[in-house]
Amino acid sequence: MHKDLDGRIQKLVEILRQSRKCVVLTGAGVSTESGIPDFRGPNGTWKKYDPEISTASSFVLKPHQFWFFAIQFAGPLLRAEPNPIHKSLAELEKMGYVSCIITQNIDGLHQKAGSRNVIELHGTAWRSVCVNCGQKYSFEYVMTQMVPMCSLVPRCMWCGHILKPDATLFFEEIPQQLYQQCLSELDECDLLLVVGSTLLVEPSGSFPEMVKKQGKKVAIINLEKTWFDENSDIVINGNASEILTRVVQQIKK
Repeated sequence: MHKDLDGRIQKLVEILRQSRKCVVLTGAGVSTESGIPDFRGPNGTWKKYDPEISTASSFVLKPHQFWFFAIQFAGPLLRAEPNPIHKSLAELEKMGYVSCIITQNIDGLHQKAGSRNVIELHGTAWRSVCVNCGQKYSFEYVMTQMVPMCSLVPRCMWCGHILKPDATLFFEEIPQQLYQQCLSELDECDLLLVVGSTLLVEPSGSFPEMVKKQGKKVAIINLEKTWFDENSDIVINGNASEILTRVVQQIKK
């Protein structure tokens, strides 16, 4: 087992060294080690809450309930620090082996770790936007607007309308500009490295297939199997922190 893992890590190192431009796609599995819960895992958010609560329609129809749910993530977000996955990817970017990170996460930990070229496909939890005038507000402003037990929803200081997290909710479309940014990066890359994603959420779940059809390489690091494993150039099932730490160490040799 250890020899197989060693061999796969060595193969990934070789693929990275041969790559002209590597784009990384990261999912919720990257941030769970930082204390931020995922949605679908054994201890995920949907074990405690109805998934319907985080939909766009829920925000419109039940804003108080929506914000009560959203504020539950404030604690984990404020406490979260980059883990070895974030740091390893930032180091790989610094060394020139990673050109861009497309992340499904909204926690900002890639930037906090030092990564510079990050596309937040699903937006960010650190900013909110007025649904009426488009004015944007910081996470700190939203927190000052909330009263105990979230009996009040945050509102715009200019027009008084409700604020919404500047993140894509379930059943809400990804902003076209962000999607086009991703497509541009994928068109130019020759390697897509997937880390901590089950590839079940669209549109990013289709990125590996899109890249592979262009004759490019796909590598996957994830605890569980994904639907695209059989078509990938290399798959490493295991702890991404350990794997990427070893990848960086080997590249530096």
